[in-house]
Amino acid sequence: MYYDAEVIKVSSNGSLLVHSDELGRSMWMDVWMSKDGEILCDWNKYIFHTDNSNDMEEMAFQGDCDVFDAFSSAAIEYFESCNIEIKEV
Repeated sequence: MYYDAEVIKVSSNGSLLVHSDELGRSMWMDVWMSKDGEILCDWNKYIFHTDNSNDMEEMAFQGDCDVFDAFSSAAIEYFESCNIEIKEV
């Protein structure tokens, strides 16, 4: 399944808030470039409280491969659009 997703905010430390109207959910992602020049992406949130229903719902969304594909694709496209240039020293 494909979900719509787009970056709607960038935090001061560079994390990207990605939103899907279809899912009615916004979640933070981190995107970075490895030393080998590969663009990597992962969820920003990794601590979930079992007594918090919102945390449990977000954990379920993060465990869905289709959601990860949609959100990480939007985050990586945004990252690439920033024209970040890596110079070797």
